[in-house]
Amino acid sequence: MEQGALIMKKILIIIGIIIILVIAGWLVFANFNNSAEKDEATNQNQNVNQTLTLKPWEITVGIYDPAETPSPLTKLLESRLKEIGFKAVILSDITDPQAVNTDKTTLLYRAETEKDLAVVASELIVTNVYRRGQNQSIIEDVIIVAWNIEDINWGSFAELADKYNHPKPEDVSILILNAGAKSGSAGQLAKILGKEGHAKTKVESAETEIQESALIYYQRNYKETAKDLRKILAENGYPEATYRIDINQADNIVIKLGKQATTTAE
Repeated sequence: MEQGALIMKKILIIIGIIIILVIAGWLVFANFNNSAEKDEATNQNQNVNQTLTLKPWEITVGIYDPAETPSPLTKLLESRLKEIGFKAVILSDITDPQAVNTDKTTLLYRAETEKDLAVVASELIVTNVYRRGQNQSIIEDVIIVAWNIEDINWGSFAELADKYNHPKPEDVSILILNAGAKSGSAGQLAKILGKEGHAKTKVESAETEIQESALIYYQRNYKETAKDLRKILAENGYPEATYRIDINQADNIVIKLGKQATTTAE
């Protein structure tokens, strides 16, 4: 009996030691894991702080405008960037001109200026839908190669920017192309638009025909004008008129009248 009790006592001691070792191991692991999480959180906070401590005046932002003389809208964007505190410069040439061929606001940056891009986006861009492209050939920290008025935080320039977004009819150049419509349809539409104040309207024949009744193509930042024109067309025999962007066209607005055009406007 005494020998059995002694064996049982030894077994209990061994079990106790095992339990102590398990608990000690768990405590060590928990402490290590907690320490690792703290280190990770610290690193994340450091990265955030680095971005937050980067000031606009430390960042050079380029604005691409290929025209010989920068447009008033480009100059307005330059003024807005300077108002925020950025160093702004207008560029007539960029290393990646294809980046411009998009209807979305597009920003270029270098790998080492990604934090600069984050600051520009935070201070200037009001949409979550914009394009960003890495280009190691650019000199500036960030280049705005394409942009839409409604995507920009205009600050004190908001009222003036809105005027550019809704230009006066007499300031908009419009080309009406007969692309399969009844003879005289383009001229008839030009008269209708003239009565609405669109004085810069010309008429030509398209090289190719379209099946749609009417398509309205607009340059960048003329979307609101295209919407207004669609309403006019819908009220004058083109209820199915649609609009879409064409950033490469010469005129602010190009209207194509196709085979399905059935205008009854006088």
